[in-house]
Amino acid sequence: MLLVGLAILFNCVGLLLLFDRFFLCLSSFLMIVGLYTLLGWRKFIKFFWARHKRVGTIAFYGGFFVILIGFSFVGYFIQIFGLYKLFVTFIPNLITYLDVTPASGLLKLPLLNYIANYFKHSPSNSQNLPL
Repeated sequence: MLLVGLAILFNCVGLLLLFDRFFLCLSSFLMIVGLYTLLGWRKFIKFFWARHKRVGTIAFYGGFFVILIGFSFVGYFIQIFGLYKLFVTFIPNLITYLDVTPASGLLKLPLLNYIANYFKHSPSNSQNLPL
């Protein structure tokens, strides 16, 4: 969990420093290592190379490579697309969890309420989690 948290922190720092390549690469590396330590190697491989997640995996690693060669802005958005494709089945569970937390009032704001309802009731998100 700590490595994934550090990945999110370094991602924010990379954005604040106007797509700094070092912090975005470090963030991506920590995300990969953090998920590996959380899941273990079998579930890690199963998660990233599931048939319906291959597009997300290729986009995430492709974005990492694009950032490495120096196109941070483009690579970052490729990675964001990849992360979306990888974790799209988890978003409804996250929103349901956020509904019962003390900060659930934020999800009642008009724009956030519209987005939350879209993800809760989207037919493409009705799959079970793969793990």
